[in-house]
Amino acid sequence: MNALANTVVEAIGGLRFCVDIKELPEGQYNKTFLFTMSDGVEAIAKVPNPNAVQPHFTTTSEVATIDFVRNPFFRIYFITLVC
Repeated sequence: MNALANTVVEAIGGLRFCVDIKELPEGQYNKTFLFTMSDGVEAIAKVPNPNAVQPHFTTTSEVATIDFVRNPFFRIYFITLVC
């Protein structure tokens, strides 16, 4: 979990550190975590469930949907398809 927290901190940048991690309700394809930073910034990280359909397809589909609707509340800082 520390490695994931470090990745989140690096992805959003700035002089901050993670002060809290909460596991959010799981979806069908992902485990979802809410990271709260020292300055109040919050970030969500999703990790594919091992039993999910090929993670590449579910992750790229979610990213494409967020990009398509250009939702101002969501900003994708980092994506990797390598676990």
